[in-house]
Amino acid sequence: MLNVLDIIKEFINHREEVIIRRSLFDLEKAQKRLHLVYGLHLAVNAIDEVVHIIRQSKDPAEAEDKLCQMQLVDVDQLVEEIKKNSDPVEIIQKVTSKILWELQEIQGLFKSKGETPELQARLDGFGIAEIGKLQDFVRICMNPNAARSECKKCASSFVNKLLQTIRSQPSTPKMRKQLTKLFMLDATQAKEILNMRLSRLTALQIDALVKEQQELESLIKDLEDILDHKDRRMKIIKQETASLKDTYGDDRRTEITLDEEEMKIDKEDLVKEENVVIMLTQNHYIKRIPLSEYQAQKRGGKGKRGIKVKDEDFVQDMFVCSSHDTILFFTPSGRVYADVAYNIPEMSRQAHGKSIVNYLQLESEEEISNLIPVNDFEAKLYLMMVSKLGQIKKCPLRLFHNIRKTGMMAIKLRERDELVDVRLTDGENNILIATKGGYAIKFEETDVRPMGRSAIGVRGIRLREEDEVNGLIIAGEDAAFTTITKFGYGKRSMFENYRWTRRGGKGVLNMKFYEDGDEVVAVRGGGDTEEVLIATKNGLVLRTSNEEVRMVSRVAKGVKVVRLDDGDEVVAVASALPEDIIESEEENEEPSADDKECKLDLDDDSNNPA
Repeated sequence: MLNVLDIIKEFINHREEVIIRRSLFDLEKAQKRLHLVYGLHLAVNAIDEVVHIIRQSKDPAEAEDKLCQMQLVDVDQLVEEIKKNSDPVEIIQKVTSKILWELQEIQGLFKSKGETPELQARLDGFGIAEIGKLQDFVRICMNPNAARSECKKCASSFVNKLLQTIRSQPSTPKMRKQLTKLFMLDATQAKEILNMRLSRLTALQIDALVKEQQELESLIKDLEDILDHKDRRMKIIKQETASLKDTYGDDRRTEITLDEEEMKIDKEDLVKEENVVIMLTQNHYIKRIPLSEYQAQKRGGKGKRGIKVKDEDFVQDMFVCSSHDTILFFTPSGRVYADVAYNIPEMSRQAHGKSIVNYLQLESEEEISNLIPVNDFEAKLYLMMVSKLGQIKKCPLRLFHNIRKTGMMAIKLRERDELVDVRLTDGENNILIATKGGYAIKFEETDVRPMGRSAIGVRGIRLREEDEVNGLIIAGEDAAFTTITKFGYGKRSMFENYRWTRRGGKGVLNMKFYEDGDEVVAVRGGGDTEEVLIATKNGLVLRTSNEEVRMVSRVAKGVKVVRLDDGDEVVAVASALPEDIIESEEENEEPSADDKECKLDLDDDSNNPA
């Protein structure tokens, strides 16, 4: 942000730059015009006195007599030059060349004003060749009247020869070239002279030409002074600013008010809202990816790389949300932190992510166990939390609206207990708690009363030996949910197939396992049109529709949902809502066998299937 002083400095610097550029432009323009005016002035400068005599004469005859009496050549100076030079013809050529242009214009004036063939007849028949001998030249110099007459005759003969040469030229460019050669002018000046009309030879026009030349010379001098002196530029800025004030200095017709709320620009207003996938690894690396990066596949596919994990790291949690949602970060110890989704760095599917400690002020050795996206804290919603040992707690969402950067307590836990899962609910749904050992309990949400942030909660399920809670579902009676195991098996089940029990019971069997060592990783709700994203320990992600997972009975083993490599296992499952499904560019094409089941090399970032 700029203060008033900075704004004034910026204005002055800008105006100074404008003045410099404007002065340079005007200077260049004036120099070009002066160049042309100088050429015109050079062409007509010697005939001012002749034009004056013509304009003061009553008729052509009187003008002719006055011109004959006019001393065009200084005879005394001519005699002195003759004495110094042994070539009289060369001297005569120099003298006559000076009045060449003058006599040419005079001849045109006589023809235009009075058509005086007598003067033309008197000037015809004489040439520079008649003055060939030294004694004749000396005679001319000793007689002033004879000198004037002979000079006029010689010049007239040269003019006639020049006019004859010009008339014989086939084009204007060649005439311009000839004129440039004779009078030592450049091409621009010669062109301007050829375009000049006879009306420019009047006394008024000649004076105007001289005046324009003087004004241009003065302007050029002034512009150069402006460019050389900073104080003059500052003075011009002051004068122009005062002129603006005098011209537009009337009272304002509108009122300028300072409204901090209206002037405040939130970062959220500048960030595009889109659906994104948030991924968190076991080593607390987090990143954001546009949901459109993942194309839906058939059941049994191997998926596309969702993250490139490092050694001994794997995907821990993943979900879909809006880029403008607030993310609540829950730790196993029961604390909660908050940040906006767009603050999480957006990266490619192959990127590993950045450490979450760069964004959250976690306590020493503290980890993140759950992430919950929230769109509106003012809505009448609740956070339903369940611990590893079966404790459950319902807390109003509004209590988590203003979370300080250092976080705050979300639930109080007993010794050796941890926060496992957190879900949003409206307070009127059904609750299903699932365990790793394949059991589940269903009861009404109203069985759990709302509590404060410091409460420890109540018992949700009584666990069997070596079993622990790993999931929580909030859904209606007519809904279905998906169960995914560590070895890639999955199934769909209806809520109505699970009997009602009271909160705190042991539950019923949810799933049988094909292999020893298998366990339930996650349970996720959602309709047939919704999708699930399944992440593996090695960093692969499969996006598939719920309808691709077979609907079976409560105690069935399920089907193979994702094929795993040796040593790989499912570590996280996320739901994608219907409005999050984005058509890919290749949706209208018939997928090949390689497209339906593709595996990406973990060491290759080029996305080429192995």
